[in-house]
Amino acid sequence: MPWVEAAFGWPAEFLKREVSLEERTWASWVLRSAEEACLLDDVAGHEKAMPVLVLDEGAGRAESLLAVPLRARNRTLGALVLTGARGAFDASSRRVLEILANQAAATIQLIKDKEQQRQLAVRDGLTGLYNRRAFNELLSAAIANEDRRPGGSLGLVILDLDHFKKLNDTYGHPAGDAALRSLARLLNQHLRKGDQAARYGGEEFVVILPGSDEERSMGAAERLRSALEKHRFVFEGARIPLSASLGVAIWPADGKEPEALLSASDRALYAAKQAGRNRVVAASTVPPPATGAP
Repeated sequence: MPWVEAAFGWPAEFLKREVSLEERTWASWVLRSAEEACLLDDVAGHEKAMPVLVLDEGAGRAESLLAVPLRARNRTLGALVLTGARGAFDASSRRVLEILANQAAATIQLIKDKEQQRQLAVRDGLTGLYNRRAFNELLSAAIANEDRRPGGSLGLVILDLDHFKKLNDTYGHPAGDAALRSLARLLNQHLRKGDQAARYGGEEFVVILPGSDEERSMGAAERLRSALEKHRFVFEGARIPLSASLGVAIWPADGKEPEALLSASDRALYAAKQAGRNRVVAASTVPPPATGAP
């Protein structure tokens, strides 16, 4: 949904306000339907009398209106909306604003293209989650951030879909891919704002839980496990049960460096699988590897 990005004069009170495309306003009409500039010299007297920006803006805010859609590649990216007293705008004003709008639209599209390229570099192509390379950077940054906070802590959850090879062998790799995408959506639905999920490799996923101690991290992991177990995954008419094993490690208790924390969560994951799968195990309950062991 678009919003008011910048505003001067009376529209300033609506800065960052969302503009619903379903509302009957001039701004939403330009965003939804206009392909060229709209110039009105009598807003209130127009046969389509509408507010300019939002429905509750109040009456008499503007007499004259000049609005130009920001269009690139036959898509509307936004709009420039000017208001003023009657007679404030003329054909010359319209031409100048159209030139500015074309330049602005090209710049916005360039920014969007660059952001899309950046996202492609850090996102997994199948699930849309962060990829392993991005995760490594995110984990290092999250640890550094918690290290600056007195008493900082961080949870790391690693989860692995149970019997994934059997799923692929039975239903085919497209079913396996669909299961991975379904798990990714479930992660996005159940994680807090600020939590970060990534596909670590194959059917293995990792989740960073900033500011989370063992109790909260175990609770979050158990909610994910339960949600997946209850999730109704259907592929080509077949109801396929899904479950996952999860290992939880806490910074700094289970490892101060990213590699050590990952190793601790991986040991906990292995213990969960050894104990029968479809469960959550904390690294603090798993004996550390013997000296000299890998």
